[in-house]
Amino acid sequence: MRPSFMTRRSAINRCREVLGAALAWPALLEFDVRRDQIPSGSAPASESILSRTGINLRATELDPQTLQTVRAYGFGWIRTDLSWQRLEPRVNEFAFGTLRQGLRAAVEHGLKVLGILDYGHPLYTGMLAPQNDHQRTAFTRFAEEAFRELGSLVSAWEVWNEPNHPRFWPPKPDVGAFTLLLSQVAAALWRLNPSAVLVSGGLSTVDKEFLSGLVPVVESLAQRGEIGLGLHPYRSTPPETLVADLRRVGLLRDDGRATTGGGVPVWLSEWGYCRGNPGVGPDGQAEWTTRIPLVGAALGVPLTVLFELRDGGPQGTAAYTCGMLSARDEPYPVGRAWTTLKAAAAKVAPVFRHIPTGNDLFWSVGSCDNALIWTDDGSQSLPGMPITCDMGSNCSTGVRSVSPAREHWTRLGHVCS
Repeated sequence: MRPSFMTRRSAINRCREVLGAALAWPALLEFDVRRDQIPSGSAPASESILSRTGINLRATELDPQTLQTVRAYGFGWIRTDLSWQRLEPRVNEFAFGTLRQGLRAAVEHGLKVLGILDYGHPLYTGMLAPQNDHQRTAFTRFAEEAFRELGSLVSAWEVWNEPNHPRFWPPKPDVGAFTLLLSQVAAALWRLNPSAVLVSGGLSTVDKEFLSGLVPVVESLAQRGEIGLGLHPYRSTPPETLVADLRRVGLLRDDGRATTGGGVPVWLSEWGYCRGNPGVGPDGQAEWTTRIPLVGAALGVPLTVLFELRDGGPQGTAAYTCGMLSARDEPYPVGRAWTTLKAAAAKVAPVFRHIPTGNDLFWSVGSCDNALIWTDDGSQSLPGMPITCDMGSNCSTGVRSVSPAREHWTRLGHVCS
C-alpha cells in the first residue's frame, strides 16, 4: 500500500528551517563523486563488484554459521538494524554487548557493516517516529552512544529506514520531521568523527514527492561530511527499469552515474524480489535479483544491498518470500543462480560502466581484463560466454562474460592502457 504524503508545498516549507541551518555550515569538503574512477582501466586486486555488494541480515542472525554463509556467497557487506528500543531498554541505560559481539564476528569474517539507526521507542516516542525536539534529542543521544560503542565496527550509518512509509515512520510520513532528525544526527556523529560515512534512510520506491524535500537537505549536509542518498527501489519489473525512474526524478547524470544534481551518490541500501509477488515467482527472483548488484555497479553506486539472506516468516505472506535461503538454509533458485554469478562478479572490477544508449541496448560493467554484459530482456545478441549453472529455467542469469575485454571497452570509447 502506498503511504500518504504531505504536499510538495508543505514539504518545502517544513525544510526551510533545516536548510537555513545547514547552509550556514562551512563547505569543509567537496564531495567528489568521481573518486572511484580509474582512467587506466585497472583497479586494486581487492576491488570487485562483490566488494560493493551486501546482504540484509537481522540482528539475531549475526552468528558464526550465518556469517560464514554470507562470506561463501561472496558478499562484502552486511546491513542490519541498530534498534533504539533494544539497545536502550531503559532511559539512559544502554545494552550493546550482544550486538557488539555479533558485529565483531562480522568484521572478523571480513565483512563491512552498514548499521541502521532506526525506529521509535516505547518510553520516548510511544513507538512513533520522533516528532518534536525532545524526541529528536533522545534519538540523537542514542545515535551518539551507538557510535561510541560500535564505531570501530560499523563502516557506514544509515539514519532510519524507509521514512516515507507509514509502517516505518508512524503515524504518517513527514519529510520535514525526518530531515530535522537526519540533520541533527549527522551533526552529532560528525562532531564525534568528521570522517563518519552516513546514508539517509533508504526510501521505499523512487518517491518523487518525498525526494523533493529530502534532496536539498542531503546536498547541504554533503558540504559538512560524507553522506549518500538511500533508495529502496522495489518493483515488479526487471532491475534495469530503475534507470527510467532515476531519470524521472533527476538522479541520473549524463554519464550514467546515479547521483543528485549536486553530486551526492545514490546508495541502493535495500532491494530484492520476492517469489510470492505477482509476476515474479522463483524464476523471476533468480534472474532479476542476481542482476541487481550489476545494475548498481553500472550506475556507479557505492553499495548495493540485497534483501535478504533468509526468508523472514510464513510463506503465505509475500514479504517473507524474498530470501536466497529458506528458514532451514535450503537454497532457492535465486541462491543457486547467485552462486554461479558471484564467481564471475568476483573477477570483475567496476572500472568502466555502460548503460543503454542509442543503438547499444545493453548494459556492461568491468575492466580491460573482464566485462559482464546483459540486457533487460535478452533480446539483443551479445558477445561472450553465457553465465549458466546447467539447471534449466530455474537458474537463469541472462548475463554473459567477456574476457579479455579490451576490444569491448575500446569500442565504447574507453582507453585501455
